[in-house]
Amino acid sequence: MPSMQTFGKEVVLEIYSKLEDDRREIVLDATGLRIDFDINNTVGYNRGKFSIYNLNTETIKDISNGEKYVSLNIGIHGSGLYSLGEDFYISNATTETILPNTITTLYCMSGKRKSFLETQIHTNFGKSSLKEFIQIIIDEAKDSTINTEYILFPAGVLNYKAPSGKISRYSGSTESILNKLSKMFHFQYYLQGNTLRIVYKADTQGTYKKSEEGREGREFSVDALNLRANPIVGVGTIQLDINLTPDILPGDVFDTNDFITASNDLGIEYLAAVKNDMKSTVTKYSKFQVWNVIQRGSNYTDQWHTTVMGYTAKDGNRLSTEHFNWYGRD
Repeated sequence: MPSMQTFGKEVVLEIYSKLEDDRREIVLDATGLRIDFDINNTVGYNRGKFSIYNLNTETIKDISNGEKYVSLNIGIHGSGLYSLGEDFYISNATTETILPNTITTLYCMSGKRKSFLETQIHTNFGKSSLKEFIQIIIDEAKDSTINTEYILFPAGVLNYKAPSGKISRYSGSTESILNKLSKMFHFQYYLQGNTLRIVYKADTQGTYKKSEEGREGREFSVDALNLRANPIVGVGTIQLDINLTPDILPGDVFDTNDFITASNDLGIEYLAAVKNDMKSTVTKYSKFQVWNVIQRGSNYTDQWHTTVMGYTAKDGNRLSTEHFNWYGRD
């Protein structure tokens, strides 16, 4: 079915059932219809809301019955397709009529929440490192498809083992146990498809360098021309609304050096010349770590943007930038 392209945008959405050996049975290719989407890449697991316009009654029944999943790919100006999500499990569906349209809205969550995070496990943790803890959880959940990625961890954290080696027993869902570990080891975790992304949160424990097992956050710049609205800046935090950028993920690092988040009475010409020095004085640092990403778009309206929430190290009891570079570089 040909996809609808409006304003140079392309949205390809498929709804399918999963068969044995991970094959798919396509229930609906909705790419010729109006599609609005709202995907929240947040701590724990992704959420998605997809609105499809003017489906017939039989199709609505087909996608509402049984276990169904959604995949979404997007493109713009013929640049090729980029995946915004695979295996979104449909947890609820509603249909409403707002003349002249009938709108079916699918409320979804990461399929791995159902098959991995909700799995009940019972296990003992002894003299183990964080990396070993995580692997024990994955093994107990019996999900061989899960990959792990460790981001922004300082040297010595992932493989550190407490001298006491006290044995603790944990029972519950993998989600509840990961939540406990995240508080103990100061990280946040995200499910991106089959990848469990474990992102260290910056603190003040010495010089911050990545370990051999972890990696630095991918860095990208934000240009003023890409902004859809003024940045919302708080104490060590920022929220950006930019043109849709599909490859931004939690744990990435973005640089605000190309636009100014502070001003004075000297005029824009002066600020343009000294913006780097002023940023160092006013905001302490221009780099922020991504904590939350929301992708919103439509192939029928002008909605097509990414909202990024991030934080940066700041003065105080935690997150100081005085003595180290939290983002993992010398």
